[in-house]
Amino acid sequence: MSNDATYQIVGECAYVSNDTPSGRTRILMYKGALVPANAPELQHLLDTGLVAKVGGEETGGVNADGLTVTEAEEVDEEAPRRDSDGVLTSSASSGEPNTGLTTSTTGSTAGDSTDAKRAAARAKLPADGSAPDGRASKDVWVEYHVAQGGNYDDLVKQDKAELVKLAQQRQQ
Repeated sequence: MSNDATYQIVGECAYVSNDTPSGRTRILMYKGALVPANAPELQHLLDTGLVAKVGGEETGGVNADGLTVTEAEEVDEEAPRRDSDGVLTSSASSGEPNTGLTTSTTGSTAGDSTDAKRAAARAKLPADGSAPDGRASKDVWVEYHVAQGGNYDDLVKQDKAELVKLAQQRQQ
């Protein structure tokens, strides 16, 4: 076993020793997780077939994310890091602050996800403008109150029971 090799769990799960901020501890890791090369139980896990070297036949030559060892190292270099002030940056070299919005493979942001969720909730509102059925989701109730002139940011913080009660008070 070389320390520069990467290992992956190929069984359903295994306990692996890991260094954490609280010291070394054993963590239950699931299929596809990468195992540190310095884990003391690595040889036992290899012998029992619960772990395999990434790039071998057991893993199909890829890690849990479907990347080869070289690709995984490139992705790791591009991973978000914290600068000296503790601010997230988009990569170790760019120094650009991370906006906190995630981008999917289609290029949409978290804001687009919220817009889509809100549009779906608005589509479930009764066409006549009446209050939603009591079985409607919280999102539908929020959109009902927004249509009545409420503030989305304030309404989304309330739970469904409060939103239903508010609608009942308005109808009296």
